[in-house]
Amino acid sequence: MLPVLSSTAMDDAVYLTVAGLGNREGAVITRNRNGTDESGHRGVWKMGTPPASWYRLETNFDNWKPLTDGRRQAAHKHMNALGQQKAANFDGLLAVLGTPPVLADDTTYTAFMSAALGVYGAIVRSHPKANAAQLAALEARVEQKGAHVLHMMRAAFPTLGL
Repeated sequence: MLPVLSSTAMDDAVYLTVAGLGNREGAVITRNRNGTDESGHRGVWKMGTPPASWYRLETNFDNWKPLTDGRRQAAHKHMNALGQQKAANFDGLLAVLGTPPVLADDTTYTAFMSAALGVYGAIVRSHPKANAAQLAALEARVEQKGAHVLHMMRAAFPTLGL
């Protein structure tokens, strides 16, 4: 899975947070259009690699760069308070992802999925200052990126019948 997600050409740079079916089978993949972004030597940041933790956290900033807007620090605080058992369900994770400042003013969507549970979903975030045209453009972007991720997932897991 990681080789396909790390090397398949994409339309834009993206952070992919992925997990397997087993414990500690997760990684954050920092992508540019042609492959992993190795400028910080952590293009594929697997579970069990420093800094070690029971989770990986991505807030749309390169994970090797210093904290800048408080989102990562707040998310770590919420995750550690939530604990490993409660974070194992989507309600706990969505509570962390939906709480400012983790939920930033420019967050366009939150996607979540579990291969073990067979669950996939996305929440399109709306913001009070957005107008109808901006929301329509956002929904189109979410649909386009979702289709691209689905294409990559089909390539990585042909036996799943996605």
